[in-house]
This record gives sequence, C-alpha cells and structure tokens, in this order.
Amino acid sequence: MCVKLASGGDPVFPFNVKLTGETVQGTSGSFRYFMWLVAQELQSLALPILIECPSASAGENKGKFLLSPKNIDYHDEALLQFFGVLLGVAMRSDVPFAVDCLKPFWTRILNEGLDFDSDLRQSDIITYNFIAGLKALKSESELKELVLKTCPTHFSGDECCPSCPYKFSYASLDGQEVSLRAGTPLISWNNLQLFIDSVRELRRCELTADNMIPIIQCGLESIVPLEPLYLMGPGDLELRTCGQQYIDIGSSSCIPSTKLASPRQINTSSSSGTLWRA
Repeated sequence: MCVKLASGGDPVFPFNVKLTGETVQGTSGSFRYFMWLVAQELQSLALPILIECPSASAGENKGKFLLSPKNIDYHDEALLQFFGVLLGVAMRSDVPFAVDCLKPFWTRILNEGLDFDSDLRQSDIITYNFIAGLKALKSESELKELVLKTCPTHFSGDECCPSCPYKFSYASLDGQEVSLRAGTPLISWNNLQLFIDSVRELRRCELTADNMIPIIQCGLESIVPLEPLYLMGPGDLELRTCGQQYIDIGSSSCIPSTKLASPRQINTSSSSGTLWRA
C-alpha cells in the first residue's frame, strides 16, 4: 500500500479514482467522493451487510448501524472481506469512511468483549425494556395480568394469538422470527427465566457476530496490521476510521486576532474574532 509523502508533498492514496467526463485536476476529490459513495451504499438496502439498529424505531441512535445477522454464503463473505479492506484503506489514506456503526461493532473488531447490558440498550432499547419488564415481575399473577393484556387466550388452552410476544420465539435484529426452543412453547411462570435467558443469548450472538467479524478483520489486516489497533479503544478506532462525527460550529467560526500590540492588551482584550455571525 502507498503511504503518505513527507510534509509538503502531494497526497498519495492507496488507489486512484478517475471520474469519466470530468475535467477536475488531481485525484483527491474523486477519491473522497468514491469513499463517500461506498459508505452510503453500505448503509442502504442495496447491500446485505449493515442494518439500522432497532433502537432507531424508538427514537434513539437514529442512523446508527449494526452488522446484519445471517448465515453467510460465499457472496456475503466476499462483501465482508472487502468491507474490511475499505476500513483499512480509510486508515491508511487519512480519508474518513463515514460508516456510522454502533460501539459493539468497533468493540468486536478489536476482539474485546461486549458490555452487554449497555450495548443492548444502545442497539435495541425495545428488547432491553421488554426484558427489564419481565425481570420486574414478582409473582405468577403479575405475569398473567401482563400477558392477558396482549393475548386473552394465552392461558385458556385455546390457540394463542399469532402476534403474541409471550412464546418461545423472538424477532432477530433484522426482523426475522427466530424460534428459541423446539415446538415454540408458550411462556409460563415456570419457564419465564429460561425465556429471558434465551432472548439475551440471541441478542448476544447477534451483537458479537462471531461468524462475520473474523472475515472483516481478514480484509482489514491485508491493509493495516491488527496488533497496533489493539492499543486503541472502540471510540479511538471509530474516530481514526470515520473521522470526527460532530463539528463545533462555534469553535470553527472563531479566528485569531493579530491586532494586539502589547502583553497588557492580551489580558484586557479579546484575542479572537468571529468569522461569521448567525
């Protein structure tokens, strides 16, 4: 891979991007535009790699993405490996790659363990609150009262409502129904804890993504050695790859003043002006 030239030289990128029909000088703008386009496509429905986190439907972490849970095939494997290559290209070229993934993704890239309860709340607050509500139940009568609000036939022996959430199946991160136990039995007071543990394990497997992370790491390691990255934290890795997410407009609008004549004036006068005003 190409490395940056010494200070003062022209930028050198891992590969050149030339847009046909354009008369722009240089390759910096076209390379940045290419990286932006790829990031937008990765976060769209065009590619089956990333999905928006379920918390977005509850108004939290909108626009944040997670790896889409799946049994990968050859096509998915190639996409995931190239995704890792692009992460490495962004690091080597110092050009932000704007993939807005949540903390669990960057944590797993560094082979670190999840802070499961915190990561679950960020990723899927609906499931987090659902589990918390079940854990708060103190008696069988409280469970029956909760369940009968949604499914009146749950404890009657009749067929349960198709949309009843109180059975051993649960939606995956991408919305697909997953059976948590053979036969999909209904929830009772005796198996409530088993249901809670099963849902947590489902989400743990999806957030850990053990079948996908090594493939992404393989592509990343073909560009950047992984060992130095382990010195970073998840936030540091995201910043190094994606750049600064938020810009302080107030700081950006300030410009230094060069009209001060003496040290005494420095203590009594403003040392900065405003480039523009709202």
